[in-house]
Amino acid sequence: MKKTIKKLAALLLAGALAATAALPALADEDVRTYTVAQPSTENVVKDHTYKAYPILTAETIDAERKLGNVDWAENVSDSAKAALLGDNKDLDALLKSLGTTNDSDAATKFAKAAFTQKAGLGTPVDIENGVTVLPLGYYLIVDESDPGKVKVVNWANLFLADGKEKVQIVSKVDAPSSEKKVQDINDSAKDAALTDLQDSADYDIGDEIPYTITATLPGNYEDYDKYYLAFKDDMSKGLTYKDGSAMIQYGSAEAVALADPTAGDDSSYTDGGHMWIWSITNLKDVAPGLKNGDKVTITYKAVLNSAAVLGSAGNPNKMRIEYSNNPNNTGDGNTNETPDDTNIVFTYKTVFNKVDGENNPLKGADFKLEKKVNGNWVD
Repeated sequence: MKKTIKKLAALLLAGALAATAALPALADEDVRTYTVAQPSTENVVKDHTYKAYPILTAETIDAERKLGNVDWAENVSDSAKAALLGDNKDLDALLKSLGTTNDSDAATKFAKAAFTQKAGLGTPVDIENGVTVLPLGYYLIVDESDPGKVKVVNWANLFLADGKEKVQIVSKVDAPSSEKKVQDINDSAKDAALTDLQDSADYDIGDEIPYTITATLPGNYEDYDKYYLAFKDDMSKGLTYKDGSAMIQYGSAEAVALADPTAGDDSSYTDGGHMWIWSITNLKDVAPGLKNGDKVTITYKAVLNSAAVLGSAGNPNKMRIEYSNNPNNTGDGNTNETPDDTNIVFTYKTVFNKVDGENNPLKGADFKLEKKVNGNWVD
């Protein structure tokens, strides 16, 4: 049984591999590489710790890749056995339901059940440097890296080898991503138009600033039964969210109005800033047609207020998304966050002095300040 390489990170492999001591030398064509999805731009397999939990043992495998004399691996608990059997009355029925491909509903169900029963599968085997050979049987292979050092996307996969293969795990980027952009405008021009999306802009105090925040769904989004997605937007004290301005677009569908965000935890904002959150409990229900790699986009406006910072320090606005990262748990309970993406809006101070012909200040001089908007002067 083989499943697409895309579905591996905390993964289920059914490894039918001859015992290590009895293995012949492995030629290049006997090596199969399985790609583990990690939210990183680099191959970081050296920083990860993988363990293989035995599920079933076998003594033979035939030309049709069917296992013979199958039994539960040592130390698999009775409760784990019951959960893994599911509606099957015995191991023969289980193997028959799985068939010889991992693309069946039964294989997917078995993979998810095995992940939830990890604690009952007994003592795991280390996979050194992401490469190993395992004895004939089924295994749950899990990325058990230190979460303080690397982030893990937990996926499950069912795999059957033929006794002449070794497992080599290589990291791959396949996690959701997030992006925040702002648009600028020269509002003095008669036919003023917004620029393309960019990372910075100049605005005057009192202006409305158009922002766009985007989440790109992961390559395994379709594996989830449920998918939690939250946009977390941090505004500095110089920015005020404009009520009623938010719109959301799911994939290529028409954008629709979005409820105003809820307030997040402001305790870390010592400068008077605020966190705003748009959360979607189950994206599968809200937008059932979304596919792997589709985008969810929110647009909204903020007003540059009188507390705005003048000059080159600017007024930053950053966002990230929180997302489900464990389809084996139906998408509930396990989340990660993307790195912050930051934009900055600048505003400046102008000093006016009215002087006489000899450059001496005129006492009591009054000024009227106007701004040209769309070609017209306004107070």
